[in-house]
Amino acid sequence: MSQNLDVDKLHEHLVGIGLSNRSVALYLATARRVDRVAETIGVDLLELGPLEARRLSEAWPEGRSNRAQLRATVKHVLDAHELPGGPLRAMRVPKHPPARCRALSETDARLLAAAARARRDRAGLATLFGLYGALRRAEIARVRTTDIQNGWLHVYGKGDKEREIPLHPIVLEAIEVQDPSISTTWIFPGRFGRHCSPATIWAWIGDLADSCGLAVTPHELRHTCLATANDRTGDLRSTQAFAGHSKPETTALYTRATGRRLRALVEAIDYDVDEGA
Repeated sequence: MSQNLDVDKLHEHLVGIGLSNRSVALYLATARRVDRVAETIGVDLLELGPLEARRLSEAWPEGRSNRAQLRATVKHVLDAHELPGGPLRAMRVPKHPPARCRALSETDARLLAAAARARRDRAGLATLFGLYGALRRAEIARVRTTDIQNGWLHVYGKGDKEREIPLHPIVLEAIEVQDPSISTTWIFPGRFGRHCSPATIWAWIGDLADSCGLAVTPHELRHTCLATANDRTGDLRSTQAFAGHSKPETTALYTRATGRRLRALVEAIDYDVDEGA
């Protein structure tokens, strides 16, 4: 570890800017790793110039998320030590790849939904929460019985955001057939009185999809739900609220241009209509 890098000062800075305990721990661990790599190539983080920043970036694992994490971590280190951040521009982060909707086809979604309803177990229910509620795997794992009131679900979402969504009748029906004696707190109980892990939700959904001859992730269920909702309603604003997104641009990444909607769009192009008549 660099003799100049003050981990306690970095810790205080991260807490001071309001990061969660989890984010603080992640940045501290990454900072230690960055410092080890910097030491290996003969670079001092606290004496970072453009050339040293570029060398450090090239010694770091490739990929947009890796390089973005590196630059964010070094920025926090420099800010904590009240150093200028100009060299950060030399740490180039690849641009986002073109976004695409990862929704299942209507045929595959119908097949998976039928299999999930037929299972009448927690794996099936987890799948239905994704297909009909657009819940992320972590959101599915932490659903409490008390979060469901009068057909609505209180969702504890990503980034400590919370939202209220109506539950689809199919999900409510699937909840009713679960064994209430297993847990009085969690819909998906785990060990030691806690909820199950998001990894368990991932495994359940993957296994169920595999039984249908499909390869599906929980996030693809979320894409499918949101894309279908927007396809059927054309209401991007409500789809955004249902997803718990802060910006409509994020929700737009989950939508798709289906053949049906493209045909409707073409049919709407009519230059012979006199709108003033």
